[in-house]
Amino acid sequence: NVSAAAICKFVIIGGIVGSANGAVSNVVNAAAVSVPGNPEGTNGPLKEAFFGPRYAIVGGVAGQLTEEGSITGNGDTTNSGAVSIDLMEHNADSYVYIGGIAGQHLGKSVYNTVNDGTVSVTAGPASGASNWNVRSLGGIVGQIGEASVVDIANSGASVTGSKNHGAVTHAKLTRSDSKPTYMGGIVGFVFASDCTVSDCSNSGAINANYWNNQVDYGDKKASKRGNFAGGVVGAAVAAADADVNVISSVENSGVIVSYRGSAGGVVGYVDRAKIADCSNTGNFSTNSSDTRLGRGGGIVAAAMNAEIEGCVNKATVVADDTANPITVGGIVGALLEGSAVRDCRHYGILYSQVYGTKAIAGGGIAGTSVEGTTINDCRFGGQFKGKSGDPVALTSDNVCGDTNFTGSGNSLWDGK
Repeated sequence: NVSAAAICKFVIIGGIVGSANGAVSNVVNAAAVSVPGNPEGTNGPLKEAFFGPRYAIVGGVAGQLTEEGSITGNGDTTNSGAVSIDLMEHNADSYVYIGGIAGQHLGKSVYNTVNDGTVSVTAGPASGASNWNVRSLGGIVGQIGEASVVDIANSGASVTGSKNHGAVTHAKLTRSDSKPTYMGGIVGFVFASDCTVSDCSNSGAINANYWNNQVDYGDKKASKRGNFAGGVVGAAVAAADADVNVISSVENSGVIVSYRGSAGGVVGYVDRAKIADCSNTGNFSTNSSDTRLGRGGGIVAAAMNAEIEGCVNKATVVADDTANPITVGGIVGALLEGSAVRDCRHYGILYSQVYGTKAIAGGGIAGTSVEGTTINDCRFGGQFKGKSGDPVALTSDNVCGDTNFTGSGNSLWDGK
């Protein structure tokens, strides 16, 4: 086991190397990698204002890749050890980047790697609300870029040809509104421009299982405070004056559970991205009382300044909310400013446990849209379904839950 007893405020730890500024290739880690925080629990020697480091950057192979850093696998298991953090500091300046292969990617590439180990964060105070700035968890990479900066770097980093089989889990806590957690089967959070996530697959379960009532998003980083989970990428944000991020030819088959947040079969939230030729067959949990998503989308939960093209969802999409209208779409939950959907397909169930008794904003392609968005040449089919009432078949009018978008060439599909 590789373990760091967190008695400082900054920890970078990896199963093979802490920080890498060169090439790492053909390595295998089978050891557990952990940051236990206070080694003896709440009654241990660390009784100051915090338990554990303020920054924790942890990976199954490398904690951090910098500048010329890269990790190249051989297509076989690269990491099989569990990667975990426990009892993190409860401070507004606290950051966690944790991944099955690398915690933080500031380098060139992660290629042809395979993770079989679980990735998990378990942290909560003995009482009261939890507090942190950003937590990014990924089956391969936790964070691309640096979430603590104001300016988004034009990094050009890539994660390609990689597979994750391990569960990615954030434990449920007491209420933690406005404390963002980004979780993805491949990458947790891309806060950089001109990045690529391609030819990757996830089959691990995504358990975004903590309490956060915020599902906000907008132009400023500070307004992205929600619980965003994606089968492949939790969230991806690029600078307005830089090249967009590209997520292409990726697939998710892992089940997604989100507690009071937003979840997408491929991506939770994007701003300035192209999403192409992606697929999801991973159902959203329909049998858990903890499944309360503000927005759910078969491919993307919420898309701003994004192009979504050639994507397919063939899975149940869940969205429940106890206070607001429910937003659920076969391809995208919320189609926001500057976004377009083209040549995409959905076939499955749009599910809400309270459907029939509350307003539902749902559609075979998009749950909601805004003026200026477009939906063209898409096909969809399946049902609306909830605990109350009989299933209702989608009709040709159910492209979106509203008529704000413009579009043509959209039609029903039998899933074949």
